[in-house]
Amino acid sequence: MNKPNLSKLTLSICLVTWNSEKFLPGLFESIFKQTILTKEDYNVAVSINMVDSGSFDQSVAYTQKNYPEIHVLRNTQNLGFAKSYNQAIKMSSTDYVFVVNADVVLEEDYLEKLLNVIQIDNKIGAVAGKILRAQFLDGLNTGLPDIEKTNIFDSCGLKAFRNRRIINIAEGEVDSGQYDNLREVFGFSACAVLYRRQALDDVAVTQEYFDEDFFAYKEDVDLSYRLLLAGYKNILVTEAVAYHFRSVKKIEKKYSNWQVAKSYRQKRRLIRFFSYKNHLLCLVKNETTRNFLKDFFYIVWYELRKFIYLCFFDIQNLKALYYTIKLLPKMMRKRKAFLSQYAENGEILRKWLVKKYIGI
Repeated sequence: MNKPNLSKLTLSICLVTWNSEKFLPGLFESIFKQTILTKEDYNVAVSINMVDSGSFDQSVAYTQKNYPEIHVLRNTQNLGFAKSYNQAIKMSSTDYVFVVNADVVLEEDYLEKLLNVIQIDNKIGAVAGKILRAQFLDGLNTGLPDIEKTNIFDSCGLKAFRNRRIINIAEGEVDSGQYDNLREVFGFSACAVLYRRQALDDVAVTQEYFDEDFFAYKEDVDLSYRLLLAGYKNILVTEAVAYHFRSVKKIEKKYSNWQVAKSYRQKRRLIRFFSYKNHLLCLVKNETTRNFLKDFFYIVWYELRKFIYLCFFDIQNLKALYYTIKLLPKMMRKRKAFLSQYAENGEILRKWLVKKYIGI
């Protein structure tokens, strides 16, 4: 296969900061070392758009002082992940959009490898690499924190179950090459994802790429649903590697009810609230009637177990149900606007509920 021609590409790199100053040196250094910028034969027009969502640290000052070429939009308050990223995406009109979290470090060829793959087929809507975990160490010589890149997986894409539980593939596992043949996946956790602009435009609802009513958490799951329903593919490029700052823990026993409950309890209360609310909103917006009826008992049993758990162990989070009901009319309008075009593609989505993954 011939190498795709990258000579006329336009790319916007979009990031959102919220008190992210400590992560920015590592992120920016890895961005400006990308081979698409350092190789003379890569003529790619790149813009870097940063939206600060009400930080009270020095994120903006650090960026403007050290990287004046970055376009910065500063919000006076925290508008949430979804709205802030939509702002960043709309700051430029490019062929491709790279969404990256502030707490990510990229290998030097990360974007090159993603661009090579996404151009193979115009029905590829999103591509991402293998995401491993990173952590800070005390600097031995400088007194500044050093970065340790681990071989512990953060994500190899998203997997969906018939009960509509969504997980990060490989999360917490040691990378021993066991996922190197993994290619097409349900979707991605949006910490370092390259999107086709046309795909984003096709699935936008009320001019929103990420649903702004989600505020934060699982807006990337919602976008993955819509890309699949619109007939786009989400392709994992395991040759591309990035690192995400998150607690480095190995998972000993995967996906048992006890493991799920324990993992849930370890999350901060606000995260639990948004995760539960937005999970329900995903179902309301994206489930076709046929798919829902086929998996009715799987879905209802899963939701019933969660509801019982909340009643006994996390009753304060039942307020998420109140906000879900409050948003129902708006979500139904968004559902109608989108599924009126793509409901017949429900079978495309369905294969991800029964397959482990697709390798090529």
